[in-house]
Amino acid sequence: MNQKIILFIGITFWSFNAMSQGKLNDLYFRSSLQTILIESESFPQKDAVIKSWNGYPFPDKYDKHGIDYPTINLAKFHLSDLELKEMGYLKDTLSEFKLIKARAQNKGLRYLAADSSIAFGLPDEREEVDMRIKKAMKTDFFPNLLLQRWHDFNLESKALSFDIFKKRTNYNATNSDIRQSEIAVNKLNAIMNPALIDQLISNTFVTFTKLNFIENEPFAKLVRDAAILSINMSKQQEMIKEVSRKAAELLYQKTKDGYTLTSKTWLYKIAWNDSIKAYFNEKLSLNDGQIGSLLKGEKATLTPSQISFLSGDSVFKMEFVNNQVNSSIFLFAEGKTIEQIIDKVLVRNIDNAFAKLQKENDVFKPLVKIRSKEPLTAEIGMKEGLEGGEKFEVLELQEESGTGNILFKRVSTVKVVKGKVWDNRYNAGEKPKNDDGTDLVQSEFTEFKGSVKNGTFLRLIK
Repeated sequence: MNQKIILFIGITFWSFNAMSQGKLNDLYFRSSLQTILIESESFPQKDAVIKSWNGYPFPDKYDKHGIDYPTINLAKFHLSDLELKEMGYLKDTLSEFKLIKARAQNKGLRYLAADSSIAFGLPDEREEVDMRIKKAMKTDFFPNLLLQRWHDFNLESKALSFDIFKKRTNYNATNSDIRQSEIAVNKLNAIMNPALIDQLISNTFVTFTKLNFIENEPFAKLVRDAAILSINMSKQQEMIKEVSRKAAELLYQKTKDGYTLTSKTWLYKIAWNDSIKAYFNEKLSLNDGQIGSLLKGEKATLTPSQISFLSGDSVFKMEFVNNQVNSSIFLFAEGKTIEQIIDKVLVRNIDNAFAKLQKENDVFKPLVKIRSKEPLTAEIGMKEGLEGGEKFEVLELQEESGTGNILFKRVSTVKVVKGKVWDNRYNAGEKPKNDDGTDLVQSEFTEFKGSVKNGTFLRLIK
C-alpha cells in the first residue's frame, strides 16, 4: 500500500466511532499456514501414506493460506558446486581426524583421492533438504505467491482486493452471542487498520514435510541379534541366559510385523519488516482509480508493471524458523486394515510435529479464543500437545494511544488443569471409545485454573 491507500484506510478507520474494549476483543484472527508435502522416493505402503496425508485435517488453529502448491519435487532443484561453496561446502578438505569422524557419522563425502584419503564434506540430509527448499522458494518466487494470495491476486484476474484480509480478520460467532451487525463493524474496523494488515502478513507460515515409511522387521531382527549376542557373552547362569534369550525373541515377534513412520518438517515464515513493507508500498503504488475501486468493494485492476512486480520481484524472502523430526512405531492390530492404521498414526505423527513446533517457537504459537470464563475453558487439547499443568498468558487487544495500532497485551496468566485436557487427537469421524466399545462422551474443551476479568485470547508460554 502506498501513502494514498494508507490515508484512505486511516480515514475510513477513524470514520467509525472508537471501538469499546468489549467490541475490540471480539476481533478474531489467526496466523496463516501453507502445508507442502516433499515428494519422496518409493517406500513401502507409499500410496496409503500419501492418501492419508491428503486427508489430514488441516490444523484448525491457523487459517489455510490456499496457494496452489500442494507438493514439491526437490530433485528438480539441483545444487551446483558454486552454490555449495556459497553455502560453506567444498572449500576445505577434511583432516584425517574429521574424515574418520564424518565416516562414522555417515556424513556425505566427495573423495578426491583414489585411496579415499582426501575428501570434501557435503551437507547431511537435513542440510541438503533445507538448501534445496531455499533454492526452490527463490526459483519459484514463493514469497511472491504468498503475497499474491493475501491480495487475492492471480494472473487471470490481473486485479487485487482486500477480500482475503476481510475474511481472516473474522470472529468465531459460535462462541458468543454478539450481534451480527457488530461483527460486521468489527471486521471492517479491523481490515481498515494498517497495523493489523502488517500483522496478518508477517504471521504467514509455510511447512515442508517429508514422509518415510520403514518396515520394522530388519531393525527388530538387528536388536534381537545384538541382545542375544550380549546375553551369550555374559557371565550369567545358563538358566538366566535362556530366559533372557526367550524375552529377546518374544520382543522380536511382537515388533517385527509393523512399520515406523518418520516425518521431517521444516517451518518457514515470510520476511516482513519496515524496509520490505516500504518497498512493497512504493512498488505497488496504487493510483486514484484503483483506490476508488477498492472503496466500492471492487477489485482494483493492476497495470503491467504492478503485475510484474507482484509476480517476479526477487526482493521478497522466506525466513527459516525451525525443523522437527517425529517417528511413530506401530504394529498390526486385529480388525484394522493397514490403511486405517497408517491414517491414525500419520495424524498423530503430524499433530506431534506441529505441537512441538508451537512449543519451541514463540512466533508460531497460535492464539486461542477463550470459550467461557466460569469455568475458564478453551478449544485446545492433546492434539496441540497439552498434558496438564502448562502455563498460558491471557491476552487482551488494546488500542495504542496516539497511533491507533491494535496490539496484544498480557493481562494475566493461567494454567491447564490436570485431568481436564480435551482429547482432540482423533481422526475426523473417529471418536474415543470406552472399554466396552461405546463412544466416550467428553467435553470438547480444556479447562484452565485462574481468574480472567479482562482478555479474550490465550497463548502458551514456553
